[in-house]
Amino acid sequence: VPYLSGKFGVYSDNFRAGYTPWTVHADTFYVAKPPEKIFDIVKQGFPFFAGNISLKREFVVNSDNVKLKLNGRYHYAEITVNGRSAGSLMFTNTIDISDFVVKGKNILEIKLYSGNRNLLGPHHRANDDEDTAVGPYAFDFTDTWLKDGSPEFSPRYSFSKFGLFDK
Repeated sequence: VPYLSGKFGVYSDNFRAGYTPWTVHADTFYVAKPPEKIFDIVKQGFPFFAGNISLKREFVVNSDNVKLKLNGRYHYAEITVNGRSAGSLMFTNTIDISDFVVKGKNILEIKLYSGNRNLLGPHHRANDDEDTAVGPYAFDFTDTWLKDGSPEFSPRYSFSKFGLFDK
């Protein structure tokens, strides 16, 4: 299966909320320049993304007690502060980074990992935004196709949200 790679983003003018808080839908797409800043990876140019992506930011600290809380959705996150590994997040969204920060300017790098759901699907289940289990049945509309299509098929794409969000 060929994959297209390069420095570009894939965007949609019709992203909208899915059936659950963790999904979004879109119908059409276009290719343009990659984004310069990114938090919502699906909506900001990478709806079919799979793998890991690093996000980097400078921040200022004036305290000795610093906890990082990630608001978002990811499978796994590696946290680096000032070039030193501060730990990872899985099944939690908070980590104490007090031992890695200095008073004043600091550099935070977050490497987020995702699975293959947005790359490979299923994208077109009419009543399921995000299957809790995926097997051949999730892609196969056998015995449901009528002359004009299947009631289980939707032409829109359904994606799982991935990235860091304000809330």
